[in-house]
Amino acid sequence: MAITFGRVPKPPIQQRILSDKEAVRGHGWDDLGPRNPKFIVLHRMVGTLWGTDGYFRNPSVASLTDFGIGIASIDGPANAGKILQWNDYKGRRSGWASGPVNGAYGDGLAIVQKYGINAVNRDGVSIEVSGTDEPLDAVSWKALVHLCAYLIDEMKIPYTSLPKNPHTGINVLIWHNEYTNGTGKQCPFPWLRNNTNRLYNDIKAFLKPYQEGEKKPAPQPQPEPTPKGCTFTLRFETPIRTSPGFWDYENNKSNVIKNLPAGTTGRIKDGPKKVDNIDFYDLEIDGFGSGWLQDQVLHTLDIKG
Repeated sequence: MAITFGRVPKPPIQQRILSDKEAVRGHGWDDLGPRNPKFIVLHRMVGTLWGTDGYFRNPSVASLTDFGIGIASIDGPANAGKILQWNDYKGRRSGWASGPVNGAYGDGLAIVQKYGINAVNRDGVSIEVSGTDEPLDAVSWKALVHLCAYLIDEMKIPYTSLPKNPHTGINVLIWHNEYTNGTGKQCPFPWLRNNTNRLYNDIKAFLKPYQEGEKKPAPQPQPEPTPKGCTFTLRFETPIRTSPGFWDYENNKSNVIKNLPAGTTGRIKDGPKKVDNIDFYDLEIDGFGSGWLQDQVLHTLDIKG
């Protein structure tokens, strides 16, 4: 049967593309020419989804990843399977996510030998899953499968050729560790490494009906509106900020007041105020005072009208 590309629906992705003042050239990314995705590099965050999102927005942070996926055990059920995009994987901004190359082996070494050192970050789409070695729940696993399948279809790789990319002759899924073994980094850690064959099999099953022309793209879900004037309870420890935005650019320092513990209550007082294309809400926090929180984290709260 003939293979048809371009029919795989795009998974729900929250656009969190970093601005130039948040991701500074030469300090987290380089222009290595137009990016030309040929493979996917699998990472773990060693942290939370929204913690990583805030971390990347500090201009002093020398790293940048294309996508992140939340899991229930780390980020809570509301963020399980949530996909954030921090960088344009088809632009000219090559994040430093998959380097530095040291002790490369396996498919990582094959990429370096065939395409050169710049291909590591330029031609690989980096995906980070929150946590370290925690198993993925069913929702986050499904999101990882969908995102990988969508990217693989964009690379015009038929499901019948997996695990190989027929255009390179190299496996399409590469572990971060296959570039960095000499540094001691073990990312993406045993659980995800041990489930890579399962990931390939599920990607194949996902791609088959679309690439064989049996399915049409599904409509994209729309985000729910953020409630306003409601009370809330924090489910997780949450950073509260002095002002909307992720950084105090005027004073070149973090705008986080403190991390409030789970169980903190309060009221959504005002907002939204858009900063760097992100909505922030002003909160009145019981026993604390005022503070700002981004819209996406607001959706993880227990909210009552």
